Amino acid sequence: MIRPFNTSGGGANTNRNGLEFERSTELRDAFLEHPRYALHGDTVVDRATTLPVGVLFEKNKLYKNLLAARGIDYTQLVSKRLLPDGAVLVGGTLYIIEKKFQAGSGSVDEKL
Repeated sequence: MIRPFNTSGGGANTNRNGLEFERSTELRDAFLEHPRYALHGDTVVDRATTLPVGVLFEKNKLYKNLLAARGIDYTQLVSKRLLPDGAVLVGGTLYIIEKKFQAGSGSVDEKL
């Protein structure tokens, strides 16, 4: 079966478009006008009660402010230092955020 020609991007454009999107967007901006949650520093708070509900970690802060602070040596768990675009710790669950840009149809996924 002959693979159809890619007309929606990929290759060199993938990194150029994706990196530009990552540079122009910030996870913390999502909290600026969010109706229920706000940020106080890196702490996610409920706007109605002002109680903390989570913590935001961006890039290296995941290792310094979360793992190292809890005495977790990531080198014993993964083969290299992974830098997600963002992460939010809510209760005991860490949500990893990866920003993706896609101009055409198709699948966008990446596993850390």
